[in-house]
Amino acid sequence: MDNNGTLTGFALTGATSNWVQGNVSGTCAAFSAPEINITGNSNSIVDGDNTPSATDNTDFGGTNPGVPVSKTYTIENTGTATLNVSTINISGTNASSFAVSGISLPISISGGNNATFTVTFNETSLGIKNATVNVNSNDCDEALYNYAVQGEITCAPASFTTCPSNITTTADTGLCSAAVHYVATIAPGTPAANVTYTFTGATTGSGIGTGTTSTFNVGVTTVTITAANPCSNVTCSFTVTVTDNQNPKIASCPGNITRTVATGLCGNNVTWVLPPLPPVVDQSLTSINIGTAGTDQWQSFTAGMNGLLT
Repeated sequence: MDNNGTLTGFALTGATSNWVQGNVSGTCAAFSAPEINITGNSNSIVDGDNTPSATDNTDFGGTNPGVPVSKTYTIENTGTATLNVSTINISGTNASSFAVSGISLPISISGGNNATFTVTFNETSLGIKNATVNVNSNDCDEALYNYAVQGEITCAPASFTTCPSNITTTADTGLCSAAVHYVATIAPGTPAANVTYTFTGATTGSGIGTGTTSTFNVGVTTVTITAANPCSNVTCSFTVTVTDNQNPKIASCPGNITRTVATGLCGNNVTWVLPPLPPVVDQSLTSINIGTAGTDQWQSFTAGMNGLLT
C-alpha cells in the first residue's frame, strides 16, 4: 500500500508516510572508495587532458628516427579503498608509435600508495605523432582515465640516389692534369644535409659540395663525398684516374750554334740556354755530344765536331 504525505523539515504533515519521525540511534561507517590520480614529472595530469605538455611529460618533444624517448608516469591512489588497475593501453591515430612498459597488470594499489609505468615513443617517419593513454581501474567515477600524448620526429636521413662509377680520362692537352665532371645525386633529408668532398691520392684537397669539375692530377685519386645531418652520415666513394698519353715537348730549343776556335786552340767552350722544364713534366736532357747524358748547359767541343742535343 502506498502511503503519501508531505515531509517538511523532517516533520510529517498530511497522510501517513513511509517516513517515520523519531530519533536516529547508532553510527554510520565512514565511506571507503579508491580514487585514481596520475602524474607526470610530479605534476597531475587531468583525466581527459587533450593538450600534451612537457610540464607533465605528455609531450615527448622531438627526436631522430629510431631514437626512442621514454616518459614515466605515477598512478596514485588518493582514496582509502584498494585501487585495482586492470589494463593500460594506447589508442589513437599513431598508437603504434607508443608502447607501455614497466608495470605488471593487473595491479592493486592500496590507499595512499602508488605505482609507476613507462610510455616509450619510437618512430621512423617524419612529423608529429599523436595518441591517447588509457588506464582502466575500479575508480567509481574515473574507471577510464585517459590523456593525450605527443611526440615528433624532427629529422629525416639523407641518402645518395646516384653515386658515380670509377672514372678514367686523359690529361688535358699540354697539361699533366684534367678537369673532370661527374654527377652525384643526393636526397638531402630534413634538415638538409651538409655535403662535402675529400680527395686523396694523386690529388689532395677538400671542400663544400661534390667537387665536380675539379682539376685532377695524373694518377689515381679517390673521391669521397659525404652528406651529413643530425640523423645521418652517408658517403659515396669512387676513383678518378688521369692518364698522360702525350709526348713531352721542349717549348723553346736553341738554334744551331757556330763558334770560331781561338788562335792556338783546337776547341772552344760553348754555352746555351735551355728552356725551363716544369717539375711535373717528365722531360729531361737524355743525350748530348754523341750520347753523353746530362742537363749541363755547356760542354767542351773539339774543332770540327758537331754535337746533338736531344
